[in-house]
Amino acid sequence: MAEALKVKGYGGVLFKIAGFRTEIWRYAEDAWEDVIYEMVSIPKGEWLEADEDELLLIADAGQADSFVSRYQFFYPMKSSPLYQLVTSDLKTQEKIDRLLDMYNDYALLLNLFGDEAYRAMLEAVKMQIRVLAAHGGPD
Repeated sequence: MAEALKVKGYGGVLFKIAGFRTEIWRYAEDAWEDVIYEMVSIPKGEWLEADEDELLLIADAGQADSFVSRYQFFYPMKSSPLYQLVTSDLKTQEKIDRLLDMYNDYALLLNLFGDEAYRAMLEAVKMQIRVLAAHGGPD
């Protein structure tokens, strides 16, 4: 998972960076560059653009998985199959098996189409497998 961040004006909502772009501005008397970060909220998956001055690092890439899993945030929206699977009454091992199947499906889609939304789902599935493996408990 990427870093866990907060964005000014969005209270306690956590975000992760989905991507970024550089905008280059040139005028006769001036020039500058802006880096715009494309953010996804945790857990709702809402999209937001922010510049560097608006970001507050909560957990770096090395700590983000642990930080987010402690609070058991879910990246996908409640209507997604991932959220429905993880919150179902299935036994932990069956959830993990289905998550692994889901991971393989999204990996194939990513390889076929290259859409970054599939990469985001792969990260969300991996995070849920880690949460279940660490906190799933006996069935």
